[in-house]
Amino acid sequence: MKFSRIIASTGAVALVAASVLLGAGVAQAADYFVTADDFGVEGDSYPQGWFVGDMGPQTGSIQSTPDGLEITGPLQILNGTTPSTDILGLVGNDLDLRHTGTATFQIPVYTGTGANGFTTFRPAPSTLPWNPNGDWITSQAWGGYAKGATASLTEFAAAMDPGYTILAFGLFVNAGDVVTVQQIEWAGDTHYFVPGPTGVFDISVLSLDDLRKNGVSVTFTNLPKSLWAWCNIVAGEYEAIDWPNLDDEDFISKQQIDLNEDGSLTVTYQPGADVELADGPYTVACFTSEVDSALNTAHATFTIAEANEETPVPPADEGDEEAPLPPADEGDEEAPALPVDEGDEDESAVPVVAAPKNATPALAATGVDGGPLALAAFLLVLGGLGVTAVATRRTVSAR
Repeated sequence: MKFSRIIASTGAVALVAASVLLGAGVAQAADYFVTADDFGVEGDSYPQGWFVGDMGPQTGSIQSTPDGLEITGPLQILNGTTPSTDILGLVGNDLDLRHTGTATFQIPVYTGTGANGFTTFRPAPSTLPWNPNGDWITSQAWGGYAKGATASLTEFAAAMDPGYTILAFGLFVNAGDVVTVQQIEWAGDTHYFVPGPTGVFDISVLSLDDLRKNGVSVTFTNLPKSLWAWCNIVAGEYEAIDWPNLDDEDFISKQQIDLNEDGSLTVTYQPGADVELADGPYTVACFTSEVDSALNTAHATFTIAEANEETPVPPADEGDEEAPLPPADEGDEEAPALPVDEGDEDESAVPVVAAPKNATPALAATGVDGGPLALAAFLLVLGGLGVTAVATRRTVSAR
């Protein structure tokens, strides 16, 4: 079985504190939210928690709706978690039923009067289910009572064995009837068949600067229809806050807000520029004037992050960086000089000899072969010497 237990909070704390003041040994009340998916089925014995009772082949249906658990008969819902005795005290003091349509409260018991001592007590149509002195009906014959006999629950209790056992409690719906159940109270516990209160923030994580500039808002829904609600803001996660021992300085904000007709309200908080708040979670908890109901309390948490830190500068977009130059195309590089194959050297090439210092620079090549020119110059010189010699002889002869 799956049950959603409500932890004591700002509003429900009054119930817990009251039980402590009344004296030790008093069982602490519990509150449960129940959906159609939480119901088991009846086996050889009554299981713990909520289940659908065996009605034979003609069984109705259940479904969860925003207005509560819708039961279409014939069907009975039962809960096998119950005190085993004090039937008069339970009915007289700890029973409450809120529903629409025709449903009958029922209490299966073992009367302790023999093998046929099993029966179910149901209030007569004219009797409120929490009135033990009104008329009640027994579903089976037991002791001196016939099946369908009517008597007050007080009379039935007196006729049962002192060791009788309460087996379960629940509702019975006749064929063709449709009932919507909102809540059942039994033995100090309250079972809710409607959606629990919820809170939704417009933004759940923000910086302290944003909180100061724009504030934060949370809308609560499914609160019981009431005139107003107290809404408090306290640092920390809801479950970790020691609500009963909070001092006035622990409350960051306190507001009394009127509820809308649909059971909703919106809480807005915007601190001044001089308010310093540390990073971390903050709980907004609202409770209505109906302090006897766990439905009166709703809570939600927002978080302050980077309250005292500068916003880091984001890194530059890699797409905006200057792209590195691509490597040169190997086809454009200057090809290295190939080594000369010794077998291909020009054997006629004249080695270059360094010119002496202050030597006359060589003339530029003219493209004419120098060999014949040198021969002609040599012949001219010889010719000149021959002319000079002849002239000299003539001069000597003339003397």
